[in-house]
Amino acid sequence: MLRWTDNTLSLDWPSVYDSVSELCGEVETLYNEGIDRSRMGHWMAAHTFVSGLVPPAPASVWAQAAQALPTEPRLAVDEVLPDEVPLNVFYEARREKFAPVIDSTSGITGVSG
Repeated sequence: MLRWTDNTLSLDWPSVYDSVSELCGEVETLYNEGIDRSRMGHWMAAHTFVSGLVPPAPASVWAQAAQALPTEPRLAVDEVLPDEVPLNVFYEARREKFAPVIDSTSGITGVSG
C-alpha cells in the first residue's frame, strides 16, 4: 500500500480503506485478547504484532523474546527504547484523543453525491 522507491513515496489509494480496516481489526483483536493475558504477556504480543509491521530496533531487548526481559513489569518498561512503546499504552492514549474525531465521521463514505 505504501511504497518508498527511488526517493519517491507512493500510496496505493484504492487499497487504503481495506488496509486500514484490516489493521484496525487486528489492533482491536490484539487489544481484546489482552484481557486474557498478563500485562507482560500482552506487551510481548503487542511487540510481536508491531514487529510484524515495522522492524524492531536492532538493539531491542524486547525483540530478543520474553526470556531476555526482566520479570518485573516496571523494569521491563525501562528496557523500552525511544522508538518502541507498549501498544496497549499507545492504544489507550490514542483512543481517548481520537474517539471524538472518529465518532464525528460516522456515515461519511468515499462516495460523492
